[in-house]
Amino acid sequence: MRNKRFLQKLCTVGTPHCAAACALAAAFIALIGLWAGFWRALLFVAVVAVGAFLGGVKNKKQLFQKHFMKDTDMY
Repeated sequence: MRNKRFLQKLCTVGTPHCAAACALAAAFIALIGLWAGFWRALLFVAVVAVGAFLGGVKNKKQLFQKHFMKDTDMY
């Protein structure tokens, strides 16, 4: 129960927990940018975003059809 409340605070925008998590994520991205260079860091962030999408969206087929296949009735 205690971990559940912590995760809720961590994912709620405006709480100190969320601010700390975002600050750590930004610092990590900045360090990678300094270490690897801008374009490699940008590629890393893009790959992480794709991973978050694949892990976070439950019904990918429905989302894809909703956003990218809007005009399929015409053909």
